[in-house]
Amino acid sequence: MRKSRFFILPLLLILTGLPLQGQAIDRQFHGTSLSASGFFNGRKPVFYDGQTLYTVDVPYVSAKSKVTLYRIDVPSGTHEGVSLKMPGDLSAKESNLIRDIATTPDGLYMGLSSNIVLHYTRTTKGGYVYAGKIPLPFGIDRMYIVGNTLITEEYYDFHPLDQQEKHVRILIDLATQKIVKTLRLDESAAPYTPVMNHFFDVHPSGRTLTVKSPEMKIMLGTYDQEGHADSIVIERRHPLPCTSVDLLPGSSGEVVANIKTLNELDKTCFERLEKVLFLDTNLILATVNHPANDSNSIINRTKRLIVLKKQGKKWNPVFEETVSLVPPDGSTVYAPLFRAAYLYTNGMEMTASEGKLLFLAYGKIIPPSSPFDAAAYKAYKDSESKKDKAINKNVWLEIVDFTGF
Repeated sequence: MRKSRFFILPLLLILTGLPLQGQAIDRQFHGTSLSASGFFNGRKPVFYDGQTLYTVDVPYVSAKSKVTLYRIDVPSGTHEGVSLKMPGDLSAKESNLIRDIATTPDGLYMGLSSNIVLHYTRTTKGGYVYAGKIPLPFGIDRMYIVGNTLITEEYYDFHPLDQQEKHVRILIDLATQKIVKTLRLDESAAPYTPVMNHFFDVHPSGRTLTVKSPEMKIMLGTYDQEGHADSIVIERRHPLPCTSVDLLPGSSGEVVANIKTLNELDKTCFERLEKVLFLDTNLILATVNHPANDSNSIINRTKRLIVLKKQGKKWNPVFEETVSLVPPDGSTVYAPLFRAAYLYTNGMEMTASEGKLLFLAYGKIIPPSSPFDAAAYKAYKDSESKKDKAINKNVWLEIVDFTGF
């Protein structure tokens, strides 16, 4: 049975506030020659290997699809496109959403929603040749590379007739292309998957993050184990007027009902972790959704962006920003770092490595700091555009450097 998914899309958000301890965050923009027109039609995965950012130009594929893999050099922004040939036995493209991509020095892996991974080998000239497919017993949300292991994860509140397991991690040996281990992990956050989220992450070192809900906990573990070695408790800033279990989403796969419940809880009384991401082995980015405390309006809803650092045996917050739907002065000028709090910007995923957050976007350039003054914003945009004219109309790469913490 084909599994259907439903999602609540988040609204565009604005960041305000001051960082803890007064550290500065370095932000860089690099224009590319990729046209923004049509590029963000559908969710596009990204993969970063520490030097190159990879993405694709289409959200779905079929046997006849023409797919271009873009390799964008970081931080110069220069790029090249490489054609990928799809296997002739792929089904209709609506069954083959590109869930994620991952690369190694000698290959490329593309995970599809039809529960297969396409494998390509890299040629001496830098191109890719289709080498076969890896069928999986479960679907794919995200993929990671740890050493010689390809990791696929699926996490969603499925209807029981579609799939019993809600959080499954599969380990694939890259040498043999065979599954070597299947893990069934914590499912406490599964009822909250109908809202856009990033409830887990795997670092290239093998360390993992998992959100535990409704508790405000980040569980830390290793990619090949089901248990967790440690946890981080995020402080609640809002009371919980809705503590009745009856008001929390169920875990029976009643997705449509859960979406309605989650939407109401988000507007009225529910504070929850919605994203965790390794910036580095000792730096974690997390965002917390705050309630609006008003069932008739979401205008006063806020989010909190937190950077946690491992200091000794403890994880301590070293940076925090409050996220508000409306800037403090009513301006329409976006504030610094709002895209880091917004889960998916223009249909693109974000990624991180060595303390840096990276994503592709287009549109207005965001000033590096306050004020939100429109004249100051225009002056900044004009100045940046003169430096890199491609930013005006093309896709641009933004790098947010948190290594100063």
